[in-house]
Amino acid sequence: QFIGRTWISCFTFFALLFFGVPDNSHILPADTIIQHQHRHHPIRQKIQSFIQPPSVYALDTKPNIKIDTTQATTTTPTIATKTLPKAGTVMDLSGVIDKKSRRSMEKTIQSVQNDITGAQIQVLFVDDVQNGYSPKSMATFLFRKWNLDPDNGVLVLAVRGQRRIEIQVGRGLGSYYFSQDWCRRTLQETAISPFKAEQYGPGLTRTVDRVARRLREANSYTTKFMGSLESYTLPVFLVWAFGYQLYMDARPLRIPCPSCQAGPNTWAYDTDGWVITTAATDMNAGEKIKLATCSKCGQKETARLVIPKFDARREYDDGTIKYYNYRSDSSDGGDGDSGGDGGGADW
Repeated sequence: QFIGRTWISCFTFFALLFFGVPDNSHILPADTIIQHQHRHHPIRQKIQSFIQPPSVYALDTKPNIKIDTTQATTTTPTIATKTLPKAGTVMDLSGVIDKKSRRSMEKTIQSVQNDITGAQIQVLFVDDVQNGYSPKSMATFLFRKWNLDPDNGVLVLAVRGQRRIEIQVGRGLGSYYFSQDWCRRTLQETAISPFKAEQYGPGLTRTVDRVARRLREANSYTTKFMGSLESYTLPVFLVWAFGYQLYMDARPLRIPCPSCQAGPNTWAYDTDGWVITTAATDMNAGEKIKLATCSKCGQKETARLVIPKFDARREYDDGTIKYYNYRSDSSDGGDGDSGGDGGGADW
């Protein structure tokens, strides 16, 4: 009898340990049930944790979940630098061109390149350009670095941070087909309005369509004939203009001496050359002077020349300001030019 009672007592103890005492837990919420069982049966909780971990956790027994914040990213401005490699005909480093516009531009560019020998159209959209460069000088540098065709190559560069878009071409298309006036007018008609509304893809698509049409015109028989005539007259004019500028820079006074009435060739100029009295800025023109003395009577005169104002300026972190012209290929850090023309516009 003693052994039988002992066996029944042991069986009852373990049954209560694993199955618990009946209570009103069937009408309580799940979280309360688990908390109630864990509070009244700590030994069973430890034993069962080795057999089968609980699939439902109470509020005070939730696992320590860490949130990974390393996926958060910040937008870094894209900058066109001297080392930027060419990757495809449409390079959208700022991620603003929609897929439809990209496909349309790529199709247009491929069609022109298939129809015209040597034709190239390159599109680049960035947030800014390398420090020390203007959009124009960077377009000129990349045109040469990427070996775009000097006779039929076109680079369209849009810089969102400076709200400037440039069309850069080689010498075969410059001055006549893609003059500064034509490029500015074209950009005003195709890109500026969409860009102001941040519709960069449609704006570039219209620009590329117009550029492609102009390339086809330049490749036609009539425009080629006109270009052949220009190829002879333009160099002669440029040589004459360059020589005349050198002559005027060396002997700017074209008046006789007011004292002895000697001719303009009697003026002897100061060896110090030109002296800038008023520096030009992007707001006002400047002035430079050169002192001259009549070799016959000693009369002194001052030659004055106006320095044209600059197109824009750039302020650096150290407080210095550098002025530059959009048409200049080297005034703002450019390394030479593409031998062409082209032009740009602001939006």
